[in-house]
Amino acid sequence: MRRQAEWYVDHRIEYLSNRLNKLREMLEAQNGQLHYDALKEFLETRGRLKELENIRQHMDDWI
Repeated sequence: MRRQAEWYVDHRIEYLSNRLNKLREMLEAQNGQLHYDALKEFLETRGRLKELENIRQHMDDWI
């Protein structure tokens, strides 16, 4: 069970990190214009990523 949880969290972190990089590139390529939806998704993704990293860091205490 622990390995499955670690695997899931690690792969979700990897996916969200990749998505965050793509969103960052989109925001940098806007040439002075703000793409509100991309910014919103960027901030939400960054929050999810931080939550998962915190879970991963404290997983030893829970399992």
